[in-house]
Amino acid sequence: MRKGLLGSVAALAAGAGLAWGQAPGAGGPPLVDPVPSAVAPSFGSPPAGASISPSSPMTAPAATVLEPGVLPPRFYAEPGVIPPGYSGPGLLNSNWSAGNFYLERMWGGFEYLLWKFRNGPTHWPLAVQGTIPGGVDFTLPGSVILAGGEEFNWDFSNGGRYTVGFWLPGSTKIGIESVGTVLEAKPLEVGFDAGTLGIPVLGIPFINELTSSIDSLFAAFPGALGPSGGQIRVRSMTQFYSAELNMLANLYRALYFHANLVVGIKHGSLQESTSILLTSPVNPNGFFLGAANNAPIRMLDRFETRNYFYGGQIGLQLQYRWRSLTLDYDNRIAMGVTRRILDVKGSTRAGTATAPGGLFAGLTNMGERADNEFGVIPQIRGALGWQALQWLRLTCGIDFVYMSSVIRPGDQIDPVVNPTLVPLRAEFGAAAGTARPAQRFVTTDAWATGVSFGLHVRY
Repeated sequence: MRKGLLGSVAALAAGAGLAWGQAPGAGGPPLVDPVPSAVAPSFGSPPAGASISPSSPMTAPAATVLEPGVLPPRFYAEPGVIPPGYSGPGLLNSNWSAGNFYLERMWGGFEYLLWKFRNGPTHWPLAVQGTIPGGVDFTLPGSVILAGGEEFNWDFSNGGRYTVGFWLPGSTKIGIESVGTVLEAKPLEVGFDAGTLGIPVLGIPFINELTSSIDSLFAAFPGALGPSGGQIRVRSMTQFYSAELNMLANLYRALYFHANLVVGIKHGSLQESTSILLTSPVNPNGFFLGAANNAPIRMLDRFETRNYFYGGQIGLQLQYRWRSLTLDYDNRIAMGVTRRILDVKGSTRAGTATAPGGLFAGLTNMGERADNEFGVIPQIRGALGWQALQWLRLTCGIDFVYMSSVIRPGDQIDPVVNPTLVPLRAEFGAAAGTARPAQRFVTTDAWATGVSFGLHVRY
């Protein structure tokens, strides 16, 4: 019986050997190349005569295998490779587990800003269309305030913000990031002209310090005839920018979320100006430096404010990732010193003669004045992003920036004027009244808010 079993096994082995060595086309179906997608990976041919056990299939060399769904879309793994330095937790999370996904070493971005700045204050009318009997007293019937008396509406301003950062060599916990923000110099200008007969009546109202009533300085009045009527131009400008340099410390890092501490220095600037220009081909006021005059006139009042902030800041960056979407939150506050500068200029010209001082910018308040004040600049930013490519992310966000302890030009105008100090008044040079307009240094605050559209890259 044993000889019979061995004989059967030998017969089967001989048959297998004949089948293995059979020539193509000899007694079997013709060989056909399989469909490429059906070809299994080959890891080398077995030696002749070797047997393959169905229970021990050949496998590929050992490699990192990631579970399906572990990585968000467009965050690609590098099997078997951990990015340099990315082998441990953040500063706070000790139970972190490596996910072997793309970690940037450096990054940068640019955002287009569409922000609206807080309206500029003007507490007194700067240009009025009046009547012959009432002048440009805006409290009387028939008068119309053309400029001033209410806030300057800056509307929306264009701007940009850049961001550049990198992790320090050999570290993914400590990095450096630079951020710069700038808004356009936003102008707001209005102009008003009268006809050759001085109609309509145009002028600037002020409170006469001698009579305590509203008085007028004219740019156009029917009693003054000339080749063209007078005009008034009121122009304001505002601009904001900031620059900061920060150290980043990664507090927590996981596959879908990370948090960074931000510590650095910040510089911010708010520069504004308001000017009033009165011109006329003839002098509708009839006097210059206390003497009768009918020459062409030009009077300018200009108030310029500059606020420069220098200080340190601290903040927190958070980012949550869900599939190809990202949600960013950035909140930081800077505290330091604001250098505030007020520059007041005024001049009046009649014909070829020029005298210092205008109306609201007179001999009593012209010049430059500056001081230092404690200031704060908090900033909040939120954004929704889309990871378009591994290295490219598009964002849309909302920003809010606040700046305390600033001076703005409209607050520095004193409407009370001593006519004996105004070159175009008949009372000029008389010994009467007090030193008005007075020097003012009124403190307020400013803010800007709006949307941002960004493009961010990483490497």
